[in-house]
Amino acid sequence: MKIFNNALDAMFSVEKYLDKKTANAVETVKWIAFASLIPAVILAIATYAGFGNILRTIALPAMGVDAGMAAATVFIGTIIGAILFLLIGAVVTYVFAMLLGGKGNYNDSLAALGASLNPVLLLGWIPFINIITMVFSPAVLVYGVAKKFKLPMFKAAIAIAIPSILLALVGAYVVSVQIPAIVQSFIPGFVGV
Repeated sequence: MKIFNNALDAMFSVEKYLDKKTANAVETVKWIAFASLIPAVILAIATYAGFGNILRTIALPAMGVDAGMAAATVFIGTIIGAILFLLIGAVVTYVFAMLLGGKGNYNDSLAALGASLNPVLLLGWIPFINIITMVFSPAVLVYGVAKKFKLPMFKAAIAIAIPSILLALVGAYVVSVQIPAIVQSFIPGFVGV
């Protein structure tokens, strides 16, 4: 029950949640794993339902992958991905906040990132509300980093923006260069995006 109450505070009373002395890393990870069940179920259902129409074009059925296996993989991958995003993102947030003169610890970055992930995980699947969560979540993260690491808002925003931009650039490279090369090795004649 304590985990659920902390999650409600992180979602609806961000300041109260961030005012706590420090977040318990285990509780934060447990909550993010639990909260990621919602998008995991939705994505698994969508994968199972769309498997026959969409995924058939990339030769997965020929490799022995069926709709149930694809849905289970997406379900498990979503939960593991959310936990890894929290843990790795907290390290990156911690490093950049400290580089900019912050005074906090790893649990502080876990608390800030955990609070910012709540809206996306719990409400991000609802059409139109997901637009609000995509604006609200980074704002919560910047506010949380500023509060927990005793940084001005501008420095907290920089601590979030720099790794986000770097991640976007790496992602653009992977999507535009690496993935087409991999797919081309499986599907002769594939030209890419």
